[in-house]
Amino acid sequence: MSIWNKVFLGLIAIAGLVFFYTAARTLKTHQHWREKAIRFQQRIAETDKRLNELIAANRARYNEIVKLVNDRGRVWYDCKPERANEQDREIAVTVEAPDPHGITNALVLHVFDASPVSEGGRYLGQFQVRQINGPTVVLRATRLATANSWQRAAAGAGRTLWVLYEKMPFDSHDFFAQLTDEEKKAILPAETVAEYIKHGQEATWEQIQAEKLNGMIVDDAGVPLMTDKGQPIAGAKGIFWRNLRDYQDLFYQFELQQTVLADRLASLTSDTQMAAFAAADAKQEVAFYQQTITALKGDLAKVDAERSALATHLKALSDLAGQLRTGVDQLILANKQMAAAIARIQHEAARIIEEQTRAMALSGGAAN
Repeated sequence: MSIWNKVFLGLIAIAGLVFFYTAARTLKTHQHWREKAIRFQQRIAETDKRLNELIAANRARYNEIVKLVNDRGRVWYDCKPERANEQDREIAVTVEAPDPHGITNALVLHVFDASPVSEGGRYLGQFQVRQINGPTVVLRATRLATANSWQRAAAGAGRTLWVLYEKMPFDSHDFFAQLTDEEKKAILPAETVAEYIKHGQEATWEQIQAEKLNGMIVDDAGVPLMTDKGQPIAGAKGIFWRNLRDYQDLFYQFELQQTVLADRLASLTSDTQMAAFAAADAKQEVAFYQQTITALKGDLAKVDAERSALATHLKALSDLAGQLRTGVDQLILANKQMAAAIARIQHEAARIIEEQTRAMALSGGAAN
C-alpha cells in the first residue's frame, strides 16, 4: 500500500470521525429542539386554552358590562360645574371626558355630587340640557328639582365635581354584597341599613317582622316561603331577601314631599310672621289701653275726689236744708200760733165791740 493510500485512508478515517461527530451533534440538536418544540406545543396548547378561557371570561364580562351599560345608561365622571344662573336655575358644566362627550340637547340627566357620602355627596336632582358649546354643557333644573336640591347644586358650583347619569342608578343586591357591614353603615341611612346587612342571612318571617325589615323569606331556589294565598308561612326558616328599591320613584316621591313640606313651612312662616305682627299690634294696643286705663284711673280719682267733695257739699246742703226745714217748720208753727192769737184777739175784739154796741143800743133805748 502506497503512502498516498495510507494518507487517503487516514483522511477518510478523520472525515468519518468528523461526520460521526457532526451526525451525533445533529441528532442531539434535533432531539433538543424536538423536546423544546414539544414543550412549546404544550405551552401553546396551554396558552390557547388559557386564551380561550380568557376570551370566554372576557365575553361574559363584556356581556355584563353591556348589560350594565344598557341598564345604567351612559355616565360622565369628574364634571366641573362652573357658574350658576339663579334666575333661570341653570348651571354651566364642563365635561372633559370622553371627547366628544356625546351629550345631546334636551337630554335629561340625573346629577350626583361626586364627593363621598361622608363628605356631603348626594343626589342633586334632575336636570335637562339646554345648550351645548363644545365641552361646556348648560343644564337647567327640571320641575322635579326641589328648591333645596337646586340650592345644594348652586352652592357646589365651582367647588365640587359632579357625576352625570343618563339613567337613574338602579338598586342591586350584587353591588351591596361587595361591601362590608361597616361600609354599609357608613353610606346608608340608619333607618334601613339593617335590611342591607341582614340580606342573604337565615331568618324567619317572625324575625323580620319584629325587626321591621322590608323584604321576604325565600328558600335556596329563591322561591318565597308563602302559602298559596300569599300569606307568610309561620315559623318557616329561609334566607332573608331585601326588596329592591326604585330610586327614581323614591326621589320623585321625596321631592314631592319636600315641595309640600316647603310650601307648608313657607305657609307656617308666613302665619308666624302674621302672628308676630298681630302680637306686636296687640302689644301696642295693650300699651295704649294701659295708658288709657292709667289716664282713666287718674280721671276716676278726680271724679272720686269731686264725688267726695260733692257728697260733702251735699251733706252740708242736706244739713242746711234740714236746718231750714226746721226753721220753716218753727216759723210756720209760730205763724200758726200768732194767727191763732190774732184770731183770738180779733174774736175778743169783736165780742167787746159787740158788747159795747149792744150796751150802747140798750142805753139809747132807755133814754128815749
